[in-house]
Amino acid sequence: MSAKQKILYVPSVLQEVGLRQLAGFRRFAGSVGWDVVALETEDAPAEVVRDALRRVRPAGCAAVMSQDRKDIPPRFFGKVPVVYIHLPDNCLHWRAHAMSIDDEAVARMAFHDLAAGLPDAYAFVGDRHDFRWSRVRGRVFRSLVAATGRRFFEFEVRPGEEAGPFAARLAAFARRLPKKCAVFAATDFEAREFLAACRAERRAVPREFAVLGVDNREELCQSLSPPVSSIDVDWERTGFIAARMLAGVMESPDAWPPRRETCTPLMVVRRASTGGKGRHEPRIAEAVAMIRAEACDGLTAAALAARFPGSRRLFDMRFREAVGHSPLDEIIHVRLERAFALLAMTDTAIGAIPHFCGFRTYAALDAVFRRRFGIPMSEWRARNSR
Repeated sequence: MSAKQKILYVPSVLQEVGLRQLAGFRRFAGSVGWDVVALETEDAPAEVVRDALRRVRPAGCAAVMSQDRKDIPPRFFGKVPVVYIHLPDNCLHWRAHAMSIDDEAVARMAFHDLAAGLPDAYAFVGDRHDFRWSRVRGRVFRSLVAATGRRFFEFEVRPGEEAGPFAARLAAFARRLPKKCAVFAATDFEAREFLAACRAERRAVPREFAVLGVDNREELCQSLSPPVSSIDVDWERTGFIAARMLAGVMESPDAWPPRRETCTPLMVVRRASTGGKGRHEPRIAEAVAMIRAEACDGLTAAALAARFPGSRRLFDMRFREAVGHSPLDEIIHVRLERAFALLAMTDTAIGAIPHFCGFRTYAALDAVFRRRFGIPMSEWRARNSR
């Protein structure tokens, strides 16, 4: 039996996000028989990485990059193929194979989910360090809001600002925002800071503001009050895609000129921070449970409303007030959750997926998918499937 190929994995962090990325990388590695040697030091110094290269003698490398790292360029690895995950802003000029998050798709997903609540205004709170990926998210979100004619507010980022002045300015920003404003935070950390600012100014979430973050750091999002809705970029999948990319480079290095690939976000994980006015009517809770159970079996908004007394218009109004969006949007959201799972995690034929998601035809599902995420399902699977 031939020895397994050794792959050196250089992590950036070894906490929740980093461990999920490594798990995805190992998932692919297991399918092709790699032996992954992961460094146990976060952002290991260059000399530690160099020593590992001599010791492991890997057939390939993957390096997860933090934003302030630039000490291990492609030439550092010699002839060993390397794929980077999340190239820092100051390394974008490298001729390197790299995988990153599709930040434009993140912004589109944020806008479409927040727009379902019919807000009167929108706001964006960018990353405190003003990194390029945050600026891209803000720019795309701003352009989508502009097309609606709604008011838009953006928090001014001042890189290097100390915590005290930052918190004071963010509180003043929250104070100025109008009621029924949808707030997109560049990450879950900015969402946390915005919630703190709202508490300082006695602005209520979600009664006055809907707040959406990015990364779906489960422990953080659930610990906040209220728990924060967040875009799940599926860090495990980013690791899997990076490993798949490395396999292609290792197999045919001459056929792979330096290229960049992106990973689109998975879905919005909805929690209380985007939950309308927070009313907990038993009938609405029952309706949400019915949608969760039956949306993929063909349940329609009209059929759902007919199960409850009163007019459909009154039911829709109460549902939106309590949940933050319409019954139809909740039905579509549940169906898309199922579609994403089937696209990413199974070998289900793409033409059969609508049957499992409550859509009558492939064209109907693909049209909804394109409107929400900007690409057809076939392209999403080609980029992102495990």
